[in-house]
Order: sequence, then C-alpha cells, then structure tokens
Amino acid sequence: MNGQLRLAGFGMIEMLITVTLLSVGFMGIMGMQINAKQSQLEAWQRTQASFYLNNFIERMRINNTRLAEYDIAQLTLFDCPINPTKQSDIDKCVLMAALNDAQMGLNHWELCIDVDGVAGSESGQVNVILTWTGVFKLKAKGQELACLNGFSNDVERQYARQIVHNAFIKPTNN
Repeated sequence: MNGQLRLAGFGMIEMLITVTLLSVGFMGIMGMQINAKQSQLEAWQRTQASFYLNNFIERMRINNTRLAEYDIAQLTLFDCPINPTKQSDIDKCVLMAALNDAQMGLNHWELCIDVDGVAGSESGQVNVILTWTGVFKLKAKGQELACLNGFSNDVERQYARQIVHNAFIKPTNN
C-alpha cells in the first residue's frame, strides 16, 4: 500500500441519508394515498346522491298530479311518517331510507325540495337540493349554499357538500 487506504462500500452517513430520503418519499406517497382515498369517497357519495335524486325526480314525474305535495323546505330522517299513505310521502321516505343507508355514508344530510309549478300553472320548475357533511374541509371561502337550515355554524358550513338537481315537470290535473 502506498500510504493510502482504499475503502469500498457505503459508510454510516451515506446509509443514514439514504434511509432519511426514502422515508420522506414514502411519507409523501402515503399522504397522497390518503388524499386520493378521501377524494374517492367524496366522489362516490356525490355519484350516489345524484343517482338517488334523479330517481326521486322521476318519481315526481310519475306522480305529477300531486306535485305540490312534494314542496318542502327541509326534510330529514325524522320527517318520514310511520305509515305513509300519500304517494309523495312514500317517495320521500324511499329517498330518505336510501340516504340513510349505512353504505352510502352521508353524514348529517338535509334535503330541500322547491316546486314552483302546481296544477293550473305553466311553470314546472323543480329544484331538489341535497346537503351533507363531507370528509374534509373545503378550501374555498364564501360559499353561497342553499338549504343549510341544519348547518348552523361556520365550521359545519366549511364541511358542507351540496348537489342541486333542476328539472322541469309539467303539472297535470287529475
């Protein structure tokens, strides 16, 4: 040896730096995975809510002679009669049962139905608004959401999600 020692392999410092960088990278990947899972849940909830609202609007189309019975400012689980007799009450209860399904996962939901047209009127504009509590806080500020009777404070409103379905249903007489 000419006075110089030659070492091969990795030293402890290099290994420590490598493990640290890999750990930071894996934590970043895990964070992205959590965000993707939350977004997937929110998209699934929105898809299910849209499906059930479309179904409800089609039920209203079938029962268009009694369109005014569907007009309600706020609807929650406790608004379903024990033995519904009117078709509009049955339709509302079916929708409420679907929204309360444990697999749907909508937390703290509220439904508003606005019917502008009644029998004898030319207008048949129907707005069905579903609001629920989402998984994470929205970043956008100053949202103007309708149908927030049960969302009393600003913290609840920051988590509020909403879907609005508009339809035209021509009311008919009996």
